[in-house]
Amino acid sequence: METKNFRSVAFGGFDKEEVIQYIQKTAQENTDTQEVLRKENNDLRAEKEALQNQLNLVRQERESSARKETEELRERVESLTAELEELRPQAQSYQEVREQVGDIECQARRRANELESATAARMNTLVSDIQQQYQELAAAFGSTATQITAELRKIEVGLAQLPRAMDQTGKELNGIVSALKDPKKH
Repeated sequence: METKNFRSVAFGGFDKEEVIQYIQKTAQENTDTQEVLRKENNDLRAEKEALQNQLNLVRQERESSARKETEELRERVESLTAELEELRPQAQSYQEVREQVGDIECQARRRANELESATAARMNTLVSDIQQQYQELAAAFGSTATQITAELRKIEVGLAQLPRAMDQTGKELNGIVSALKDPKKH
């Protein structure tokens, strides 16, 4: 809090008008500071909400993309499976071709397993990326909230000290009033 030197008046004490102006100015500064901090807090909350919405959109987009990719892979697997089924009767007719059909079937299954594994790995990576982004956003919000809380505590301390200062000023004003009423006592 700022230290203020008040002008003395002729009968001992301070200029009442100056003291009152100082108190009003200090109260207005505290009110202005509170309003600024309240606005900053609201802005940060709005920013957090916007970031949360962005995160939700990214999640939805990634999930949609992963579903689409999985469906495409499933269709590809079904296509390969259908192709394999078409080749199976021919393989039974031709003894020497049977091994080749068996190889094709194994390759198709291996490819399907590889595609499933690749899709699962890709989805895990996407989920991990989303979690990391969320943690970064949460950390940024936590840090900002801590700073705002610290500033609000400072304001609270300043406001808590204001009644004592007002009491002291009241005592001084009472002393001035007493001195003006009975100049012999002082």
